[in-house]
Amino acid sequence: MDLKSNIYFSLNSVGAFIWDLIQEPKPILEIRNAVLARYNVDAERCKADVDGLLRGLAIHGLVRLHHEELV
Repeated sequence: MDLKSNIYFSLNSVGAFIWDLIQEPKPILEIRNAVLARYNVDAERCKADVDGLLRGLAIHGLVRLHHEELV
């Protein structure tokens, strides 16, 4: 939930998997690799989707990105 806007967010199973992964800080590359290991997905698609989810969560203040740029 975004407390500023009172908007609720829902995640599909992959998004929920990523949400569980990021409960402890970890490098974005580690998150991408975990998704690649668990799901049958192309590496470029994985990068785009993981990065997009993390950007969206960060925009809404639900996560903070540290020491890494999403490229």
